[in-house]
Amino acid sequence: MRLLTLACAMMVVQGQAQHIGKERDSRSLLHFEISPIAETTPVESPEDAADDVCIYVPTSVTESVLIVGTNKKKGLDTYSLRGERLHSYSFGRLNNVDLINGAYPIIIGSNRTFNSVDFYRLFADGSLQLLYRKPTGLKDVYGLSADFHPDYGYMVFVSDKKGRVQEYTLEMKSASITATLNRTFKFSSVVEGMDVDLHNAALYAAEENKGLWKVDLKSDTSRKNRKLLLSVDKENIKADLEGVAIARLDASSGLVFVSVQGSNAYALLDLASDEFMGTFTIKASYNNTLGGVEETDGIDVSTHPRTRVFIAQDGVNDGLNQNFKIVSFDQLLTAIFKN
Repeated sequence: MRLLTLACAMMVVQGQAQHIGKERDSRSLLHFEISPIAETTPVESPEDAADDVCIYVPTSVTESVLIVGTNKKKGLDTYSLRGERLHSYSFGRLNNVDLINGAYPIIIGSNRTFNSVDFYRLFADGSLQLLYRKPTGLKDVYGLSADFHPDYGYMVFVSDKKGRVQEYTLEMKSASITATLNRTFKFSSVVEGMDVDLHNAALYAAEENKGLWKVDLKSDTSRKNRKLLLSVDKENIKADLEGVAIARLDASSGLVFVSVQGSNAYALLDLASDEFMGTFTIKASYNNTLGGVEETDGIDVSTHPRTRVFIAQDGVNDGLNQNFKIVSFDQLLTAIFKN
């Protein structure tokens, strides 16, 4: 999942974030509940269909914020910030999505129908156009993350169900996109949720039945250059670990979110110190006007001053087809600092 840049409106909390990450220990771990403020229209496909999501905040205030989510039985759906479905596309079994912003916004997805990495242009009305489909050679593509940094350019990471992760560098010229495979590295079991942080040259990868890894991308990505930040247990961090999303508070501090599907919860880690801070759950809103969230796969977060939200896939959705729930990021911060 891609982090959108945070402006100076959030500077007031940076010291608090650093303080929390350094001071908490196992006796004072966070745990709180929060409720959604909105939800998307359910996907058209029944059962386990919705999975991952990304958020686009345009630079022009005259354009609308857009949400793009996967229907992994069909393709991609686009939504308004209010959650109304704008378009639905049968592109294949898209599993994970992310966003990069070049001359125009590009949605990148892992397509299990073609075992490819797909690139779609996102238009202001929420419509999508396929630009490029890159075969991976993997047998079952799964997770995906992308990012940009001046030192590295545009990069994409895609995983498969065997625990392999491919690293690609992108070259974009007008409507032409080329993806070049740099290297492949492997985990011992399934990795889906990932978020790459090129600012720190690190990949955060959730090995579903083991824990959250931080991979040093400046090195050879072997096991000696990985750090296990969070381990699966039988209490608060039950397998599976699914989505991963980074929320940067300033140049050196921030939060790492991980959806803990087995616990119907979300883990929080301090980005600067790598320390585990605690967990939270998403419960139904007042009078049950919006339901809670269970069995989450993908997540994303936007800290843009225009749109500060955390979005989580709802694997249950009160018996309806699955959808995505939208939570206020400011409310999340308030709950973290209050506790």
